[in-house]
Amino acid sequence: MELMMMIDKPIYTRKLLKAKACFFQNTDYALSLHNTLWLNILLR
Repeated sequence: MELMMMIDKPIYTRKLLKAKACFFQNTDYALSLHNTLWLNILLR
């Protein structure tokens, strides 16, 4: 299991970076998500 994780790590990291890039490109979504999180914290 540990060995598989080591083999998959570069692929996983690349996917993560790609996802992060997509996330930051979509700033409207990021802002709305951020605001939603804050509202959830404030209204708790």
